Formats: sequence, C-alpha cells, structure tokens
Amino acid sequence: MNAILLMAYGSPNRLEEVEEYLTNIRHGNRPDRDDLEELKERYSRIGGSSPLLQITRLQATALETALRHRDISCRVYVGMKHWHPFIGDVLQDLLKSNHNRLIGVAVTPFYSKMTVGEYSEAIKRGLDGTRKSISWQMVKSFHDHPLFLEAWSNRIRSALIDSTHAQNGNTHTLFTAHSLPEEITKSSDSYPDQLNKTAQKIANLTQLRKWSVAYQSAGMRGGPWLGPDIEETISSLANNGQKKILIAPIGFLSDNLETLYDIDVRCQELATSLGVDIRRAELLNDDSTFIEAIASKVADLLSR
Repeated sequence: MNAILLMAYGSPNRLEEVEEYLTNIRHGNRPDRDDLEELKERYSRIGGSSPLLQITRLQATALETALRHRDISCRVYVGMKHWHPFIGDVLQDLLKSNHNRLIGVAVTPFYSKMTVGEYSEAIKRGLDGTRKSISWQMVKSFHDHPLFLEAWSNRIRSALIDSTHAQNGNTHTLFTAHSLPEEITKSSDSYPDQLNKTAQKIANLTQLRKWSVAYQSAGMRGGPWLGPDIEETISSLANNGQKKILIAPIGFLSDNLETLYDIDVRCQELATSLGVDIRRAELLNDDSTFIEAIASKVADLLSR
C-alpha cells in the first residue's frame, strides 16, 4: 500500500504552547520576551489557536478519498514541521505499517529550497537510521496545475460577486504569498517566479482588470525579506485613490495565523484607517477541485 504524507508548518494548540513552539522554530533558542508576547497576542486576537492542524486533517481525508476513487490504494498521514504531530514521529508510525512507497506533499503551491526543500529534508532526517527502507518521492509544486488555478479563480469570482466588490473594474485584486528572505534570489530560487506566473494565470482566467502581487508575514528577525510588503502596497494603493481591494492569498492553502491575523486583523485595521474597503477571498482548505489537483500530482508520481 502507498503512504502519502501531507505536511504543513505546524501551529500551537493553545497559548501555553507558544513559547515552546517558537523555540522549536528557532532551533532550540528561547525567544526573548517581546517576541514571545507579540506572537501570543496575535494568537489571542484569533481566539487562542490556529485551525491549521484540523484543516490539514480534513485535507488528508479528502485526498485519501480522491485517490481511492482513482483506484489507488493508500493511506494519507498528516505531519507538521514545527509542532505536533511532528514529521519525524509520524514517519516512525508510518514505517510500522505495510507501506512500500511514500509520497510527500507539502501544503504549499510554490517550490523553494526554504519551503518544499525543508519538508523534503525533514523526511530524509526522519528516515535516516531506520531499519526499514521505503521508496519515496516529493511533489515539488502544483502552482500551475489547471485544477489549482481553477479552484482559486472560483474563489476570487465568488468574492467579487458576493460583495460590493462586484466586477465593475473598481476593485484591485492583490495576490499574496508568504515572504521569504531575499537571499533565496542569489541561488535562482523558483519561488518568486512561480508566484508571479500563477497570479498572472489566475488573473487571466478571472479576467481581472486591476491586480498586483505582494508578500506578507515576513519573519520577526533577520535581514531583508522579499517585497513589496502587503501593508506598504495597501497604503500605496490607497494613496493613489484605490478604494476597494480584494486580497487573494494564493500562497496559503489553509486558514492559519497568516490569514486570520495578518490579513483579517492587521490589514483590515490598516485599511479602515485609510478609508479603504478590503475583503479576503476564502482559502481553498479542503475544496474538492483543489484536492483533485493534489491527487493528480500524487497519481502522476505513483504511475512512474
């Protein structure tokens, strides 16, 4: 039987876990009080926790069903990079079952050595030193899969139709993805290019008149990160007379802190102060069209 490992970043389940979670992200280095309190405040503003794990489990169930409809015998597991259930722990459980092949899927559409590459390394570490060998491959990206593009186009159309942002040319659609350190551009990392190409394809499918790309949720520390920044972009659009903005966070596939706080709270507060009406398109979560895109990529790897 095939094993599919669906992986996401991870998120604490309650405020008491935030310090240990942030310590894990920082490779065992304890956060200073200011950083810790800031992150705890963000989680507090969205109810104390993120729904990331629950949504990833829903995606796993939907993906397993979609693959079985393709006559692919499999079990889909869920592993997190920075919180429970950790990828390494899930791999140990996975290896106890009668699986002869493993496909890794990171819940991110764009390839970067700092995103998909790190999930791949997590699998390698989890398999190192194990007595049972297993053949495995990684889905590297699905940013241009027709069904992924269709799923996001549908979300944007719904957001435009079901609001005062009716598609009359007055709304500016802002495509966003998580920022990464600028240093990735030194190695010709494909992340920025894939983001821009995906935004262009979705804009064409949705026949958008006004749109642009921005980055969000840059890290708390470190050197320069990819831009333009979402908040700076919103301010710039407002200064140029733009009154209606639709944010389409195409780099995120599940509701999480980066959408529920960074967009729904922080960007919304900024927009209100600027007299701008912003809306956010719904995340794909376990949307059936999106799940079929992942199933297609997995099935393709298994057929080789």
